[in-house]
Amino acid sequence: MILNPQEIRRALFLLPGPYVYEDRCQSYIGKGSFFGYREPVEEMYAAGVLGDLGVTCRVVHAAPERLSMGGIEKIIGAFAPDLVVISSTYPGHVQDLAWAERIRIILPRAMIIARGGHMGFIDRWDLLKRFSALDGVIRGETEFTLGNFFQSNDNQLPPGFTLRHGDAFEETPDPGLDNDITALPFPARRLLNHRLYRSPVTARPMATISANRGCCHRCVFCPAHKVSGAGVRLRSPESIVREIRECREHWGIQDFFMRGETFTASRAWLKDLCRELKKQAPGVRWLCNARADAMDLELAGLMKSAGLCGVSMGAESPNADTLALIKKDLCFEDVRKAVNACRSHGIMTMVYFLMGFLWETREDIIRNIEKAGTLKSDVTEFFFPYPLPGAELYETAKTLGLINDRAPLPWSQQAPVFIPQGLSAQELMQLRARARRNPAQNIRAARAVLRQASGARELAAVMTHSFFTAANALFRA
Repeated sequence: MILNPQEIRRALFLLPGPYVYEDRCQSYIGKGSFFGYREPVEEMYAAGVLGDLGVTCRVVHAAPERLSMGGIEKIIGAFAPDLVVISSTYPGHVQDLAWAERIRIILPRAMIIARGGHMGFIDRWDLLKRFSALDGVIRGETEFTLGNFFQSNDNQLPPGFTLRHGDAFEETPDPGLDNDITALPFPARRLLNHRLYRSPVTARPMATISANRGCCHRCVFCPAHKVSGAGVRLRSPESIVREIRECREHWGIQDFFMRGETFTASRAWLKDLCRELKKQAPGVRWLCNARADAMDLELAGLMKSAGLCGVSMGAESPNADTLALIKKDLCFEDVRKAVNACRSHGIMTMVYFLMGFLWETREDIIRNIEKAGTLKSDVTEFFFPYPLPGAELYETAKTLGLINDRAPLPWSQQAPVFIPQGLSAQELMQLRARARRNPAQNIRAARAVLRQASGARELAAVMTHSFFTAANALFRA
């Protein structure tokens, strides 16, 4: 294994499976998903950092590139990297990390390590014993952990590393989550095929912009405060707008996803960002996630004037008792007011609910589905709570013996882990399918997408996407 960073001149980042490989969002992209694949931001930032240090990088995003196993192996062999970083999600890590053995056959001397948001919360030594071709795993924010490794001058491993040394393991302390995200170089977008990542609203190529990181909330199903930090770090609006302008000028990208665990956490910062967008990047269109209790008529109007065309909000449940039990500091009426505020300004709304908590009955779930429909959100989606490492729900699932780190259920929020008394997994799947096959809801989604079209050419593309969105309901499982 190559351990000296000075000997590493080529690095390859591999995203092997059908997942969103973001530390917080580890969703399975399956049949009937409204959202598709997004740019692999963690890997692009890491490639940007290493590129500035003289390392030639490549990013292989296998699922959207539709690469076969043989196709991936061919790319790895031709590029011949000294370092391979395998991205993994918790639900898919068994399949993801099986790639280490294949890569070791092709590259006997390469350093092969794995990353993923779950790495700080599982038994890493057991993981390395199970995947003997892996040299190690890294924790924390990938671009900073790897950057510190390449800039170390004393042969000491920086925080965030667990490495194999024969039959022994070396582990350094956890890295901090207080890094300055404004100081990062822009992601290495030159390594991607931008046509693979499209806005679900406009059907045009879409870039993902890391706008802020961290979350001060403690929802039991979400690891955001553990993987990104309990305090919100705001990237400067000027830096965000410079990256957007680079995307427009170099790659012709006009659509953006403003990524942030709590994008609406700072109203003052958000107002400054909207002013900069209107002044420096007029005409762009963007999506974001938002806390429903932060969205009102004034803020929705300002965001719309700066290019916002769609917003996602987690309602989780219409039931007040459930919201309290999952520590979602929100009420259902906050969501209703936010949806109405967005609708007033022509902003498409996408609202997400969770179903199948252990205390819920069949009647509770049916009642929640019916009440969710009263929002009349443009898109209403239902998922199952999934115990991601770092979240309180993960510890609950471990205590109850519902999940095994060696063989976690691979479909993330698309299949139930928790089975309420009196229900079966099959019945839960049927209830979800029933909720997602609502004809009025799917027609509303299609109409909302069509409203976003500007010009005949875009209308044709959006109509195709809109038809797919509505027809998808027939195949949802």
